[in-house]
Amino acid sequence: MSKKKITLLTLVILVAFGAVLMSGCSAKSEVTADMNQEIKSAVSADEESGETENQVPVADAHAEEKSTEQNESNPALSGPDADGDGLPDDVEKTYGTNPYTPDSDGDGQNDLQDQQPTTTDVTISETSTAALPVSFVDLRVENNATADHLEMTLKNTGNAALDEFDIYYLITDKLNGVTESYYVKLDGLTILPGEKKTIHFDNEIDKEGHYYGNPYGLYGTSANGLIFNIKLHNSGYQSIEKRVDKDPGVEVPD
Repeated sequence: MSKKKITLLTLVILVAFGAVLMSGCSAKSEVTADMNQEIKSAVSADEESGETENQVPVADAHAEEKSTEQNESNPALSGPDADGDGLPDDVEKTYGTNPYTPDSDGDGQNDLQDQQPTTTDVTISETSTAALPVSFVDLRVENNATADHLEMTLKNTGNAALDEFDIYYLITDKLNGVTESYYVKLDGLTILPGEKKTIHFDNEIDKEGHYYGNPYGLYGTSANGLIFNIKLHNSGYQSIEKRVDKDPGVEVPD
């Protein structure tokens, strides 16, 4: 029942009660009958209109629905989103994040929620003191056969197959000291004894030996020289650390 009609019924009751006091007990039955009729009429009107105490007015309900639609269609977060992280591809370019993966730095946090999406605290730690039987045959960030990217060729110098590789690399701008860091699990990489394998960080992950690499980070946007400090790890062995430099000049992301 609406508040307006409840107030009306209250006034009816008060008037009726006053009439009883003034006219005496003989008129009580007539007043009660009139009062009951008023209540029935009010309730009937409510039922016919479909109103209830808890019903949200139509105008308010529409306003709430409109507000929700506006939030969902925030222009700043609209447009194609290839990796589904909530950041449209154009925004990723502005933010300097990788549009090919929802977790640019590999720290396990979605780029949209990550306060530092191109800097990870994930570091590689290993208690074993065994030397990793792997050598770097080649390591480059320029002069690739295709578009320039971080690329390395590894050789297994041991007697057993190696898998469970992961890598951490820190990129430092030589001029202003700005840094980015990335952690990547090299899933699917197995190197047999005496075998060489080349791995690429170019986002062509549908190919064997290819992994995510941020085209909108320092590599693709800084015109200054860059330093790549790389830590390669395999479970049960000490990490190998290597450095490779990139000459000044901007790489144009694909």
